[in-house]
Amino acid sequence: LTNDEALDYAIAARVVYAEPRSAGDVAILEKGLRARTAKGLGPAAWELSRIGPGAASAVPVLIEALSFEDKHARNLSAVALAMIGPEAHEAVPALIGVIEDAGPANTPQMNSKYPRASAAFALGMIGPQAREAIPALTAMLSEGNGAAGQWEYQRAAACFALGRIGNLPEETLSALKSASRDKSEVM
Repeated sequence: LTNDEALDYAIAARVVYAEPRSAGDVAILEKGLRARTAKGLGPAAWELSRIGPGAASAVPVLIEALSFEDKHARNLSAVALAMIGPEAHEAVPALIGVIEDAGPANTPQMNSKYPRASAAFALGMIGPQAREAIPALTAMLSEGNGAAGQWEYQRAAACFALGRIGNLPEETLSALKSASRDKSEVM
């Protein structure tokens, strides 16, 4: 095995044989993120999400991981940032970038509908410190206006995030009111 592969399998094995995580595990998990392989990024990000706020030192590496094209790696990196919460406030610009990048719909592995919803959720968990995300979240909320085929989980995550950020401008409140009339099961 190469060093990267050995690290990938070591992280994956720790996920399979899960035990409680602590902030002391952050350094090894950061190495898994830095390896930039799909096998290492997903499990490492997941484990950092289990540590939660104690993994705040990994925020810069998680921000880098958001640029990885694999949807699962991006999704789990956004989930980890959500679980870190307000301590991940420096990730706001990168999370906005995920929201604004739907990825190509014709390539399932790169389609970013899942990471977009997770990024919106992460912005909500960051809370009022994510205020600069309001325009991107409002645009996400307005996408499709409830049209058939619109992925409503993204819109529901945007509602959650906007509610957590609070103190919203009038145009965002109008978009929220419009979403409240959506007939989908999720909204």
